[in-house]
Amino acid sequence: MIQQFINELQSHITIGGFIAKSADPILAHVNPSRLQDNDLILLIQADQSIVVSFANSQDQSGWTPLSREQIHQSKSLLAPKTCYFKIKHGEYAGTYLISPDLIVNDQFKSEKDYLEVLTSTTNK
Repeated sequence: MIQQFINELQSHITIGGFIAKSADPILAHVNPSRLQDNDLILLIQADQSIVVSFANSQDQSGWTPLSREQIHQSKSLLAPKTCYFKIKHGEYAGTYLISPDLIVNDQFKSEKDYLEVLTSTTNK
């Protein structure tokens, strides 16, 4: 699925991407069937910038830039090896799990590689 979005965008400027599964603990407790409504698609551009869109959006032409200041690594006591991150504010605020549905290439081979570039302060 993620490859479809890469192909629709100008793939020469997109070097990686993944689906971020919503992992909001409150929403999971109240209405777990609504979690997928908040799933995101994150794409990493050649200049290391990040763009995001809701996965269920009908119009995938409206990509929003996301700054690294908005993204923070998050941990779970129940799943310490799982790669979570949190977007602190804005339209996409929430806790997300980096799904295994990734664009895998030389630069991004796993969820940890993506988490590292998302939360890195040196790649601004």
